[in-house]
Amino acid sequence: MAKKIFLSNNIRSIKAQTRNIPLEQLYLIQTKLKQIINERQQEDDEAKQNLIEHNKKIDAYLQQIKNDGVAVTELLKKANLPAFKKRRKMRPPRPPKYKYIDNEGNLRTWTGQGRMPKPIQLALNSQTKSLSDFLI
Repeated sequence: MAKKIFLSNNIRSIKAQTRNIPLEQLYLIQTKLKQIINERQQEDDEAKQNLIEHNKKIDAYLQQIKNDGVAVTELLKKANLPAFKKRRKMRPPRPPKYKYIDNEGNLRTWTGQGRMPKPIQLALNSQTKSLSDFLI
C-alpha cells in the first residue's frame, strides 16, 4: 500500500491527502520529516558559517593590501585572470539584406536574421513571391 503523498503548503490539500492514512503512519512521517528538517538546518548553518569565514578572509586580505599600499586594480591586472581581461568588442550590426513594404506603406529592411517580417512571410506563404524577390 505504498502511496505517494503530494507535498503542498496548503493545509486543506494536506488534510485531504492524509485523510485515509492511519495515525501511526502519520507519526512515522512526522518523525522522518523532523529528521530531514534538522539535517537541512545543519547544512544551512554550516553554509552560513563557511560564508562568514570566507568573507572574513577576504576582508583580511583587503586590509593587508591596503596596508601594503597596493591598488586593487593593479593587483587584478597582475593576476591576469580571464574574467578581468579586456572585453570583447561587439560586432557591428549586420547590413540589411532584404527590403519590403510594411502594412502602413513604409519601406522597411530586414537583415535575414531573427523572426521574418510578417509581410515577407505572408508573400512567401501565398507563393506569389520568393525570398529572392525581396533582395536589396
